[in-house]
Amino acid sequence: MKKIFCLIFLLFIFVNCGPKQEGAKEFKALHLEEEFTIDTERSDLAEKNFVDIGEFDVDSEGNIYIESGKGGENLIFKFSPEGTLIFSFAKKGRGPGELLDVISLSVNDQDQNFVFDRMNGKTCLFSGDGSLIKEKKIDENFLEIRPLGNGNYLVRKNFPTTADYISSESLLIVDPEFNEIAKLDGRKVPNFITGKKMKASVYILSWAVSDDLVFTGFQERGYEISVYDFSGNLIRKIVKDYEPVPVTEEYKNAFMKLFEDPLFDRVRDQIRKNIYFPPSLPPFHSFISDDRGRLFVMTYEECDNPDDHMFDIFSEDGTFMGKAGISLCIDTEGLNAAIKNDRFYCLREKESGYIELAVYKMRWE
Repeated sequence: MKKIFCLIFLLFIFVNCGPKQEGAKEFKALHLEEEFTIDTERSDLAEKNFVDIGEFDVDSEGNIYIESGKGGENLIFKFSPEGTLIFSFAKKGRGPGELLDVISLSVNDQDQNFVFDRMNGKTCLFSGDGSLIKEKKIDENFLEIRPLGNGNYLVRKNFPTTADYISSESLLIVDPEFNEIAKLDGRKVPNFITGKKMKASVYILSWAVSDDLVFTGFQERGYEISVYDFSGNLIRKIVKDYEPVPVTEEYKNAFMKLFEDPLFDRVRDQIRKNIYFPPSLPPFHSFISDDRGRLFVMTYEECDNPDDHMFDIFSEDGTFMGKAGISLCIDTEGLNAAIKNDRFYCLREKESGYIELAVYKMRWE
């Protein structure tokens, strides 16, 4: 389970922060009406061994599939569009159709569940009723695999640590046999342990998939998001002017706190020596897309409500629509949410420490 830093989602998001761009398709307000939650603290779900929430996705009818790896025999749980548990499937193990380590779970355009199990080194495709359709062994060092509507896959591929880079990865489109078709993006993080200077940034390689497009961006290039089709052809770029946000002492303290873990005891002094803070934060943190291709880009701009994060929202054709203050769950790799069927799905951590999935109906004005 990825660490969640923000706990609540506002019921009303108002466009009242910052100027609009000329020609934008503006909206006055986005209303989010909570419909239900799927709560790991519920005793009836705990009795079914549903005790945590990992990867999740939603099919075209609104059924929700959630990976819960800390429970009992099965790892994937199917819930109705109203949040009622229907059944679970995908047994824990190493046999056909069995899983150990679900890295990614996504529902394809045929409402089938595509699962990447990195520990078992395979992908599995399950029908909506939980039956195994097929599985395929994977030898590549992939971090994530996402099926695309034309039969290709979007993958994140990891490369070994070197003296120059502590982390290096590429975002690729590959064919059904996992042969590379196109490299869309990539990131390299300087190896601050070996003495390379590293900017104090989260270095997120952000990407999102709609029904027919792939969006990708890397903070270090500025406010530029590339939009591709499923064959890897560049369709357009979204570029936006922004006002740099200064790095605060609060940000510095929070960033350096990441290295208080005992894991860094031997190299902590070296880390402090080689990490430096730039005068301003990156232009954006990360982004998500809904199934229609609208893009929600989280920036570092301030909102009137200190619990909110500022989002730039772009229409299906890349037109800037406006800004919105949103408080939602994020993690160190991006935004922990999904937008499908005009609903916003968001993980929340309760005061008790239990995790729940909240589902909101979206209404635009």
